[in-house]
Amino acid sequence: MYSEVRQYCREQAAKGDPDWPMRLSELCRSDIDTARAISAAPGFLSGVGDERRMHLVTNALEAFAPDDVAHMNHALEVAQQADRMEAGLNKLGQAMFNSALADRASYSRVDVDAPLIAPEAGE
Repeated sequence: MYSEVRQYCREQAAKGDPDWPMRLSELCRSDIDTARAISAAPGFLSGVGDERRMHLVTNALEAFAPDDVAHMNHALEVAQQADRMEAGLNKLGQAMFNSALADRASYSRVDVDAPLIAPEAGE
């Protein structure tokens, strides 16, 4: 069935009907079988270019699976954010560690669990 749909699309595109691209877009948004036929093969088998095919498939996804499209868009945003974070971290470079400063900090640390000692008289 899908090959017949693609053949019909090729024939309509070959006729040069100026309304055909709009009708094909509407078909892909309203008829899931047409959308499946277009998405299941390279664009030239349907008489459309690859970019146009991807546009038709994207429109069909938005029409038939809006929740999935929202999840895919969210995943893309997360990936972009992760790339930005990685780039920012790479700019920071390696943190410097000063062992003398670390030792000084550990010697001056207050032990909050130590027993309370009352100050001696006169202090």
